[in-house]
Amino acid sequence: MKTIFRIFSLVVAMTLCAGAAFGANKMFYSTNVKLYEWTNSVSTTQDGANYTATLNGLTIGTQYYIGFSDKDDYSGVYDSYSTQSSYTVNAGVQKNDQGQYQISFQEYNWDNKRYQYIWLKPSENSIIVTYNKDNHNYTINTSGDSYTVSTSGTNCTFSPTSAIVAAGDNATFTITPATGYQYASHTCTAGTVVRNGNTFTVTPTSAGTLSVVCSEQSYSITASCPEGYGTVSPAAAEVQHGGSQIFTLSDIASGYFVDQERTVFTGSAEKAFTNETTITLSNIESEGELKVYFKNDLKPTVYVGAYPTQGTGSNANNVNLEGYLSDRHCQTVDAAGFYWKSSKDITLAEVETAISGSSTKIIPATTTPAAAGTSFNHLNYDLDLEQNQEVFIVAYATAGGNTNISKVIGFKYQPCKGIEGVTLTPAKAELPAGYSNTFSAVARGAGKSPVYAWYDNDVLISDQTGQTLTYTMPDANTHTIKVTVSEADCGSSDNATVDVTTCDAPTVALTASKTSDTPWQPITITAAVTNSLAGTWSVTPEAELNIVEDADVPTAVLNATVLSGEQTIYTVTYTAENDCDNALFTVSESIQITIVKDHEDCTK
Repeated sequence: MKTIFRIFSLVVAMTLCAGAAFGANKMFYSTNVKLYEWTNSVSTTQDGANYTATLNGLTIGTQYYIGFSDKDDYSGVYDSYSTQSSYTVNAGVQKNDQGQYQISFQEYNWDNKRYQYIWLKPSENSIIVTYNKDNHNYTINTSGDSYTVSTSGTNCTFSPTSAIVAAGDNATFTITPATGYQYASHTCTAGTVVRNGNTFTVTPTSAGTLSVVCSEQSYSITASCPEGYGTVSPAAAEVQHGGSQIFTLSDIASGYFVDQERTVFTGSAEKAFTNETTITLSNIESEGELKVYFKNDLKPTVYVGAYPTQGTGSNANNVNLEGYLSDRHCQTVDAAGFYWKSSKDITLAEVETAISGSSTKIIPATTTPAAAGTSFNHLNYDLDLEQNQEVFIVAYATAGGNTNISKVIGFKYQPCKGIEGVTLTPAKAELPAGYSNTFSAVARGAGKSPVYAWYDNDVLISDQTGQTLTYTMPDANTHTIKVTVSEADCGSSDNATVDVTTCDAPTVALTASKTSDTPWQPITITAAVTNSLAGTWSVTPEAELNIVEDADVPTAVLNATVLSGEQTIYTVTYTAENDCDNALFTVSESIQITIVKDHEDCTK
């Protein structure tokens, strides 16, 4: 009976020991460098001297501190090594701009012990960390496989040229065909690929290559004569990129010839009229249609030279009209002018009727054009329009008893009101002597080209003609800033002023309880500040800087360590904001604190 009880006790003891061992061997991790505050841990799986844990829910690019403990708390991080650890990165760690993995050792002195672990910035939300208890090496991996997708292009280039893709993920590649080439075909040995134009999305199942072939482009060209009076051939042609095509005109109606100004190619090419019956398109770079128009030599060809504009100054309620005659195939002009109505369905017949009946809708040109290629106009004509009323206008010309009109253009009358007030922002300001602020002027109803003039105590500020003024307070006196805005269209002007008074700039002086100490020894910095309502603390490089609330003066406490080498110099800065009205200025003061590595003998 005693023997059975002893065996039972031994089994229970072994079971309890096994359970205790199973509960230990954890991988602790945190974004907090103070390991005694660590609470996150993952149990490891053991394979010989290797202890492996998967860390999930990580934030990519955030710095994590990771340490293996053979106990149920952080204290095993100290007991788990005897010499400097090492690390191996296979995947899962971000790289910096120099292509180096963002991972390193971290030492922490606590309770007269030196703890050693690693820090890293993950490139995945989940990584696998393995700690070897024999050689104290940390190995970083990711849970999934990855495949390299390469590219190969014929008459095209890729962006990117290759990609490493995690299993189950995909990568997008874009091709740029060589000039004059377009997509023809593709193959992919890495997995499946979906094409959308010149973009390819590859979902790899193995390493492989996406290959794309581009072939020389060709374009479909068509030709027609939309108004008749002739034919053009060929009616359609297929042309290689950059190539040429000759079109021939035939069956041209008596008295008509090609209208070179209206004949157009809707694509991209160079157009040339070899003679009256031949048109050549060269350097063709897109599809398009050649539309050939004809005109006769019995009527003058007339155009509206410019869109109607409103008059200026005392004539602001009038309209200016301009037209011109074609420079070829035009007889001596007998009369020219303009015709208007409130709808755009203007025909040649109604214009001819209006001319013969001396209609009030006829606006004769001030001077009849003497020859082809000359212009004519009528300035400051009062159409007696209502505000925002829209009218439509054509130019006309008569030669040898034949009249022709231009295309129809629209015009909306908007009466001139002029400047209706100027606003300066800010409306008031306080500036310390030597400090600057920017003032902005807004003039209502100023038109397209307002003119600005700025004054300081009624003295013109030279070379300041823009909508804004950056003003530097010259002294401690009050200054009146004035802006005058004028415009020529309606001949109006207005102004606005703002008074700039003086105020005192902030001052800052920093004092530190120590300017040098060993890691994690708190150092108190205070700021003596005047003429300031608020301020902010900062430290570089990044370290723990705690702000002391409810202190009589701005106070912060620095807790820092040596980042590399024998020491790290930290710069603590206090930036004070001024208490001047309507303008924010800041003054900064810095102090340097040196943290020196503690060479305490940690082997004892």
